[in-house]
This record gives sequence, structure tokens and C-alpha cells, in this order.
Amino acid sequence: DAGGPLKKNKLFAFFGWENYFGRQGANFVGTVPLPEMYNGDFSGYRNASNAIIPIYDPLTQCGTNGNAACPGGVAAASYSGAGARTPFPGNLIPASRFNQTALDILNFPITGKPNVPGVQYTAANNLSTICKIGGNNNQETARGDYNLSSKLRMFGRFSRWHSQANPCAPMGNGNYANDPYSPEAFTTTQGVFGLTDVLTSTLVFDIRASYVRFPYQRLESYANISLSKTFGFPAYMDQEIPIAHGGPGTAVPSIGMSPYSAPSGLHILSTEDQYLLTPSLSWVKGKHTFKFGADWRDQ
Repeated sequence: DAGGPLKKNKLFAFFGWENYFGRQGANFVGTVPLPEMYNGDFSGYRNASNAIIPIYDPLTQCGTNGNAACPGGVAAASYSGAGARTPFPGNLIPASRFNQTALDILNFPITGKPNVPGVQYTAANNLSTICKIGGNNNQETARGDYNLSSKLRMFGRFSRWHSQANPCAPMGNGNYANDPYSPEAFTTTQGVFGLTDVLTSTLVFDIRASYVRFPYQRLESYANISLSKTFGFPAYMDQEIPIAHGGPGTAVPSIGMSPYSAPSGLHILSTEDQYLLTPSLSWVKGKHTFKFGADWRDQ
């Protein structure tokens, strides 16, 4: 910090700078598919009682694809009881049923591989790693005060705070967009101008005008990736998605596969602007002080 008079009893200036670097380890424990599942082998997909969780053939759903109607005339979308559909033999999904886009997503790779046994039978919590989290923070503040006269004073202040979180790829696949370790960045800037005028011995007028800007970004490892060329999505998604979410481009899709850990986060870009104007008038009348003012905001 540094500050002092630039002109005796007239002009004063101040500047301050603060910096903080934070680092700490954080355990990440997640659940990811077993390697054989990528080839359609779900024979090891079991519950806590060591019973196989069946994988059903969607083409055998009653009431669809020329199959017999569901018992009791219940609509196919609402019926999941006995005889609704047939499991794949051996809990093995044949390669002929693989979707090419799904294969491209799995082979990206979009998720991690197990590195610990996990819970017995279910293999839950079979991925464990340590992330170095934290970030860098810098703040600068500058202020100037000027006495135009013994009754009229004004000041101006500018502040800037930049924060950047550390990236971490807990699944070891280069994709660091996994919550809760998605790197975030923002730079808050604020400018304030104030003027105080002693109108009389009992009247004081004060006005403050300020502007605050808050841009926030949650970063994505593979920003601006081509969804059509990389994953086989329709080509229009490369143009339409950036418009829909207001970001600078496309990102790796966020895939939810219960009960597995989400393999991707969200790319967020937003900016907030706020304008404030607060005039006030203080009036001393005998033993009483009256204050009048307004608060105008636009954001």
C-alpha cells in the first residue's frame, strides 16, 4: 500500500495491491463404468446382494415394434412389470446395437477408468484421486481525493479483483470440467465518484455514482470442439448451441449416467453490469437531523 498528499491540503492519492495464492489437496472419489462395459459386457453389473442387474433389450418392449400388447392394455411407456421386455442374453449387448455417436463419446474418452476395486459387488467408488485445488487472487485499489474548497470535496475510486481457480482433471482424461473442480474465473471491477458540498452550516449535499462489472466464466477443457466431427452430432449443433447458451462456442456434452459420476461439467459465460446513483441531503434543525435521498439502480 502507498498513499499520501500530492498537493498539500488539496490533492491526495492512495494505491493498494493484495495478492493471495491458495493451494490445498482434495480427495475425489467417483464411480465409473467397468472396462468391459465399453464392449457391451454387463455380466459384472451387480447390486449390493451380488445379483446381476439385468440389461433389457429396448426393442422387446411390449406394445412397441410389433410386440404383443402390454398386460391389461397398459400403454408401453407406463408399463414396466413382468413380461414388459426381455433382458439381453448373458447381460451382453451385441455390437450390432452400438450407436456410433455413443461410441465416439466413450472413446473420446469422456470418463475415467477404475483405479481401485470399490465397494464389493457394486464396484461403486472405484475411482479415487487427489486434486490440487485453490487459486490465485489479485486485488488492486486506487483512490484520489481533491478539495476544491473548504466546502466542496470530491473523490474517485477504482477497484479490480481477479480470481482464477486451479484446473483439475479428476478422471485423468484431460477433461477438468468435473464438478466440484470446474475452474472458474471472474474479474470484478468497480468505479465510484463522489462529491460532497457543504451548502450551509446546516445543509450538506452528497452524491455518489458508481459502476460495477462482474464477468464470470466456468471454463471447459475442450471449448469450441466440433460436436459434429468429434461425436457425430448433427452439424447444425456447432452453430446453434453457442447461440442458445450465450457462450463463445461449443463444449464437451454433459453426460448423465446413473449411478456413475458425471463425466463433464458446464461451460458458463455471463456478465453483469450495475449502475448506481445515490444523492442525499442532510439537514440539521436544532437537535434533530433530517436526511433525504434516493437510490437509483440499473442492472
